Amino acid sequence: MSTRNIGTYPNMDTLWEAYPAGGLAGDIATVNGTEYHWSTATNSWVTGTPEQESSPQSNTTADTTVAYQVDDLMKSVRIVLDNNMASDTLSALGDIDTLSLDEIIKNHLIEAVRSVEMNAPLSLLGGGTTFFGETITWYQQEGKGSGYVHLPDDFLRLIIFQMSDWQRPVFEAVSPQDPRYNMLRSRYAGVSGCPEKPSAVLVNMPIGMVLEFHSCVGGAGTFVRQASYIPYPKIEDEAIGIPYQLKEAVIYFCAYLTATTTQDTELAEKLLGICNTILSNNPV
Repeated sequence: MSTRNIGTYPNMDTLWEAYPAGGLAGDIATVNGTEYHWSTATNSWVTGTPEQESSPQSNTTADTTVAYQVDDLMKSVRIVLDNNMASDTLSALGDIDTLSLDEIIKNHLIEAVRSVEMNAPLSLLGGGTTFFGETITWYQQEGKGSGYVHLPDDFLRLIIFQMSDWQRPVFEAVSPQDPRYNMLRSRYAGVSGCPEKPSAVLVNMPIGMVLEFHSCVGGAGTFVRQASYIPYPKIEDEAIGIPYQLKEAVIYFCAYLTATTTQDTELAEKLLGICNTILSNNPV
């Protein structure tokens, strides 16, 4: 495969601004001293070589997720609050000192990222973090019928999952409370899911959260072809990972939560409306 060096960039933001639709197979870019290539498998910029990309030995994060500094996000939330407040609201917030308001914003930041990531369209989430499960547990015979894989402890939302004999992947996992779940556990072939119409279910077991899949016919040697997820957000080294295209929605949702805490209902409704407009068909 031929390669094309598309330049050097100080951060992922500037790379995505230069190529908002992503790259092409073989594209290479250097970001803050690290070499990235465009992954056609995850539609994202990833580190390593294309050969390393196909290896299932470890979890990797597709780099549509950017580590934003918490202080910078807090400043952005304050700007959003200032720009959308009426004069009487500004006066009322004058009673809340800057330190207290920053603490409120920071305390809501993880929840803002979590809520937006849970409700955003898949197209805005990027490739997520890959997982393959150390082992596949089959309910009956290996490669036949249903089974499950253990999910990572920080699992938040499924991006994609496909067994090796499925004709297409699934992008959503239902819960055991979903009426469709009873059909998936049917003993009749086809009703319980098949390679042409597969399904996945999030199930809480004593070992932790697992992804139950329905169903396979490939027999021994059937494996997980592709799987990725969005991890639960966390603050590390005073930074938090957010999918590049969701940064603005997170800022507005965090501002909404902050306005709710300060009991400004009118402002909160306005900010939530802007956030939902950003997310278009998938409001929080």
